[in-house]
Amino acid sequence: MILSWKGGAFLSIKTELLSFIKYKYANLYDEIELIELSNIYWSFICNASGKSRRSLFNIVQKVDLYSNHQSYLSVLRQVKSLLSNQNYLFLRFKQNPDSSSNKLISQLCSNGVIGKKKVIDPEQLCNYDKNHTIVLIDDIIATGETMMRVISSNLSNYNVVVICHTITMSAIHHLETNSNVVIMKSKSIILNSYKDKNLDHYDLGIVNNICESCSSEMYKFGRGNLGLMVSYEGVTPNNSISMLWYSDFLYPNESWIPLFDRDVHFSSMDEIHVHIFTENLSEIIDYHRRYVKYIDLRVFLLALALRLRIYDLDKTSKIIGYETDGEIFEDINILIAKRLIEKNEQDIVLQGKLLIDTGKIVKNIVSVEKVKRGFR
Repeated sequence: MILSWKGGAFLSIKTELLSFIKYKYANLYDEIELIELSNIYWSFICNASGKSRRSLFNIVQKVDLYSNHQSYLSVLRQVKSLLSNQNYLFLRFKQNPDSSSNKLISQLCSNGVIGKKKVIDPEQLCNYDKNHTIVLIDDIIATGETMMRVISSNLSNYNVVVICHTITMSAIHHLETNSNVVIMKSKSIILNSYKDKNLDHYDLGIVNNICESCSSEMYKFGRGNLGLMVSYEGVTPNNSISMLWYSDFLYPNESWIPLFDRDVHFSSMDEIHVHIFTENLSEIIDYHRRYVKYIDLRVFLLALALRLRIYDLDKTSKIIGYETDGEIFEDINILIAKRLIEKNEQDIVLQGKLLIDTGKIVKNIVSVEKVKRGFR
């Protein structure tokens, strides 16, 4: 049984925090990540003492923390609902190749969901007539200003479909002033302000006090004054309240430690799992040689990568040594045919003895990693 974090007379805040983290994020993160996340949250809570410390604990429970995989699955479902129409084109509307928008498009291409010929840059628009519908993808749309600039500058003659994981009502109102824009908002999560998070009067006072001391007028309550409390694996949009991510506060809060830093955030699940996989490869190979007789090593390594949720095909290919994406899909089909995995729209689920064997190796690896990282 998981003890409630609401009742907490018999639990310290730190114990309550760990219970809360495990309860809320157990389906998103593994044991190492949960401990790392709880330590980050605890450092934030320790900005205060006494009643104010309890208030910060209440505040962190209201943070909308999402994984990149959640974002991808949401976008994937929306994109698949479009694919019957062959006139859709996916626009790389952001210049930064590392932007979440471009990464989502690359992942869709790598996983064979959309063809690379369906992805275009703004300068290629002149090659396509207005019978094509342009799709804009992002993980989060806060103010909608970036998309509005792209739409007004380049897309006024096209029908536009907007796909995202999260969006604000402000962005919806902003974008829907364009008659040629359709937002698939029924399949997105609507974000709200900290004022709408059911914080009590004292907790709201803490938020207002800290954010007012932010040295940047623009970011006190988030860019656009949106007051969001959202983060993707610790990467926090600047539309979120400053106390969660900004690093420069004035007296009396000049020593304030934000929950997440926009530049130095806690390692993403992908990074941790790739590290675990590569650093323990010899132990994994030895386990396969000793105990796994029903599939060859390459297929077993692929299954373990799937168990560790390394869904990026480029990273999987590099780690295991695949030469083409086609080889990966062949091995996935082998696992399906042997009934060792089940593949659905949301995830790949290991079955039977493969689930047991990968579970044993993951448990051993996690134990080693906890010692390395100083977790108990």
